[in-house]
Parts: sequence; C-alpha cells; structure tokens
Amino acid sequence: MRETLTTPFGLGVSLQWRMVGKVDHERTSSDATLNSVGLPPAQSQHVSAQHYFDLSATYTLMDRVNLRAGINNLFDNDPPLITNSRGSCPTGPCNGNTYPGTWDARGRYIYAGVTLDF
Repeated sequence: MRETLTTPFGLGVSLQWRMVGKVDHERTSSDATLNSVGLPPAQSQHVSAQHYFDLSATYTLMDRVNLRAGINNLFDNDPPLITNSRGSCPTGPCNGNTYPGTWDARGRYIYAGVTLDF
C-alpha cells in the first residue's frame, strides 16, 4: 500500500507499506508427499509475516530540477532466519540464512538523486 501527498509547490512525500505474508514450511504439511523427509528445524517451520515501510520525497525546482530521496526499510527490519537443513533451501545453502529475493536482506537503504531537464 502506498500513500502519497503532493503539494502545489512541487513537494511530494510518500509512505509505502510492503508486507510479505506468513509462510509455513512445506514439510509441516499433512500431505505425505511434502513431508516425507521429516520436519525441518523448529526455526524454519513457521515464518511470521514481515512488514517493511519505505519513505520517499520528491521536489521539483524551477520545472527543470527534480530532486528525490528516500529510505527503504525505514525501521531496519531484519529478515527472518531460515535454518539450512536438508530440503529447507532447495537450490543449495540459503543465502545469508534467508531468501533475499523474498525478504529485505539488505536492511535500511538510503538513496538520493537529481534529474536535470534541458
């Protein structure tokens, strides 16, 4: 969800909420084809929902200069840790004990930029 405030004098401020829902390890299923290897380590059985908040601002100056800045993962939320066990990480070892493609593994990220129009 994203909420944006735009002012008549060129300032825009946005707050974005990103949520990754809770996840249960497939080996906790009652389906025998999914849990044939046995339960994964307790830390990897259930992962709670993760919430990330991003804040950004833009400002247009003289219709030619566009400034932007922001902070992703504003509260520096750590990703859930996934224990590396047989079958927990299907493509090999978990990268940093998590799935960085799903959860925000970098932590807080600050950026800024300028665009000049000629």
